[in-house]
Amino acid sequence: MEERREMDFGKVYRAGNFEVLKIVRTMGKKDLARLRDMNGVPVDVRKHLRRGGLPYMTVQTVGGGWSICFVCGSTMYRFIEYEVMNGESGAHALHNLFTMMYCDTTILGDSEYTAAKSQALQAFVSRQQAKDVTEAEDGKVLEEEKEREAAKARIVDMVATELQQAEQEGGAHEG
Repeated sequence: MEERREMDFGKVYRAGNFEVLKIVRTMGKKDLARLRDMNGVPVDVRKHLRRGGLPYMTVQTVGGGWSICFVCGSTMYRFIEYEVMNGESGAHALHNLFTMMYCDTTILGDSEYTAAKSQALQAFVSRQQAKDVTEAEDGKVLEEEKEREAAKARIVDMVATELQQAEQEGGAHEG
């Protein structure tokens, strides 16, 4: 089995005139407070805690005029990481995908264009629903779900570890 390679955090990867960057975004104050409330973290311990974060994949034009982000665990996040690590052929595939996304989000078109685009989307969804799922496809979906759950578990473990460390540090300071 081939070893799985991952993108480096903070390193910019190029795909044509697009840049791909893997980053960590910190949780917002309200979300973090809610999480700490759910875990019963004492207020005095919270003073010593750092913010938790989640990995994201950011795609932007070289000039920075357009961008889109995907959180870890999403299909696009995994696809982008796989293709970036696939070398030149992956960069070409990503350039085509990002160009299509860019056009889809920046070209308004007229009513005929919009109607045709809507019909094409409906036809695609119908084709996908009509497909029979083979055992191999089913296994692949289950494997992707396991990966997604493992990623979520790693994030929860990371936050729990930070909370435990903070509780221990808080207890040590109480004297």
